[in-house]
Amino acid sequence: MGFITRQKSPGYRLNVAPKHVRLLQVIRAQEQIRKLMKKFMSELSFFWGVTGVIFILSKAVLKLTPYVSNLLDYEFNTYHWLVLVLFTIFMGYAEGYKGFQKKLSPRVISRAIYLKNNPSTLRFVLAPFFCVGYFWSTKKRLITSYSVTAFIALLIIVVKQVPQPWRGIIDLGVIVGLSWGIIAIIYFLCLYLRKQEFSYPPETPDQP
Repeated sequence: MGFITRQKSPGYRLNVAPKHVRLLQVIRAQEQIRKLMKKFMSELSFFWGVTGVIFILSKAVLKLTPYVSNLLDYEFNTYHWLVLVLFTIFMGYAEGYKGFQKKLSPRVISRAIYLKNNPSTLRFVLAPFFCVGYFWSTKKRLITSYSVTAFIALLIIVVKQVPQPWRGIIDLGVIVGLSWGIIAIIYFLCLYLRKQEFSYPPETPDQP
């Protein structure tokens, strides 16, 4: 009725008024902006989650480093060196390899991918904690995550009471484990970015 007009040539043609053309263009532009913003937030959530975990671990390493540096002020006996070597190897294997490389590091990347595909405001804000598994996880993962955190907190309190050089020796082993974990996270991140696929389960309620 106003928009459809008869042309001189046979048949009819839809004649859209200019203001409606502009309205359609605005709607399409807004839709494109929404899609771009959603994609941007998804990618940002992914990288914020991963880099946030790396930052937390790196901060812990830097905080422990002075106690290890202080070991240079002590004269070690044979048993000091023996404990240092054995404990460092143990922490490299138990914390670095078994704890991080086999479990936490790939889980961080897997949950970051899940976050990228299932973003939300809460998950975005707390992305590093989401990637570790503190919420929206399976019951087993939640129990494990909070139990390990509580154990680490208790261990920190105990280690603070240990005199040097033993505290520095303990902290050196912890630094080796944490550094191993950071490197493992970066490795799995590069692996995902190169292949764009990752098979490790995110351990979420819908993808256990």
